[in-house]
Amino acid sequence: EDQIWSYNAVGIIRKYTSMVISVAAVLVFGQLFYFYTSQLLIEAALVVILWILIRKKLRAERGGPSILKALPEYMLYGGPTVLAMLASVLLTQGDRYMIALLMSTEDVAVFSVAANLGSYVKDLLISAVALSMTPMIFRYWEEGRQAEAKKTVSDIVRLFFLLGTATVLMIALVPVEAVTLAASAKYLPAAHILPPLLAGIMLGSFVFPFSIGLHLRKQTFSLMVLTLGAALLNM
Repeated sequence: EDQIWSYNAVGIIRKYTSMVISVAAVLVFGQLFYFYTSQLLIEAALVVILWILIRKKLRAERGGPSILKALPEYMLYGGPTVLAMLASVLLTQGDRYMIALLMSTEDVAVFSVAANLGSYVKDLLISAVALSMTPMIFRYWEEGRQAEAKKTVSDIVRLFFLLGTATVLMIALVPVEAVTLAASAKYLPAAHILPPLLAGIMLGSFVFPFSIGLHLRKQTFSLMVLTLGAALLNM
């Protein structure tokens, strides 16, 4: 719980560093394909870096036999979690590869404008709640206050439903031309797919309250299977 600000800072740095590197790759190689390839490689590199840092921490604390004894449990929990993270990248980026494969890069650009706008709206409304409530729910659970943890999750589900419904309705009422405030006029078609796409993105935000129970019960293998299945279904 004390590390929440560090976690948020790392998330912001990760997001915008990934964006800068991906845009640079497009400018260097001249193809949109390298934008998404760079993002996948960056996410994979982050997983490797985290694994190295975890191994160093375990090696530094080798004097404590409890760490070594708990290592198999850590691997059973963390291994599927890492694979679920990789599957989540496929979930968020795989549809763009399919559009590029079946249609054109112009269609990918239009879809990306709508998807990015939807993601910005979700991050503004949902991500802050998820990041701030996660440590509280885990603390409740570790302290044996399961009833409070369950109530908090239930409250979050209701809050997400209300925010999501209101947001989608408001976006649907916004004039199509408003998309030019965030992108050039050639991306106007993105305004037509934004409402249904945003509805899907807001539904995706329910992953947080629904998956937190799997984390608390250490059922990360189920989380990995569900995430991978969703990614394949989305594609």
